[in-house]
Order: sequence, then C-alpha cells, then structure tokens
Amino acid sequence: RDQGIGKKLLEATIAWCEERGMTRLYLWVEHDNVAAQKLYTQFGFTYHNDVDPINQKPTEKWVKKLHPEKPGYVH
Repeated sequence: RDQGIGKKLLEATIAWCEERGMTRLYLWVEHDNVAAQKLYTQFGFTYHNDVDPINQKPTEKWVKKLHPEKPGYVH
C-alpha cells in the first residue's frame, strides 16, 4: 500500500479508454474496500447504487465519465 501503484494503474486505464473514445469507465469494488473507494473518488468516479449480480460479496459500482457524449463514441 501507499506506493502509488493503484494511481498509476488508474491513470493508464483512463488514458487507454479515452484514446479509444470511450465515454464511461465502470469499476466494481467490495463495499468495505475504503482505500480503493477513496482513490476512485480522487479520480472523479462517483458511486452508483447498483449490485454486481455475479459477485457473491457485497460490491459497489463506481462510474467515471470520460468524454462528453458525442455521436459515434463507444459507451
């Protein structure tokens, strides 16, 4: 922890998605993973009250808008 690896991974993932014209990035996180939730908040992700139907543990959905909605962009 506290080595900046999560931050670097998020920066690279966001850049990769933006380069491909994606408009949103979705992440699922276990509800008790406060460190990840704090990091996602710092990157502009917002919590959405949605439950992952596949995961057996309580999870939360976090979403970040990447680009303004534009025709032809991938959602």
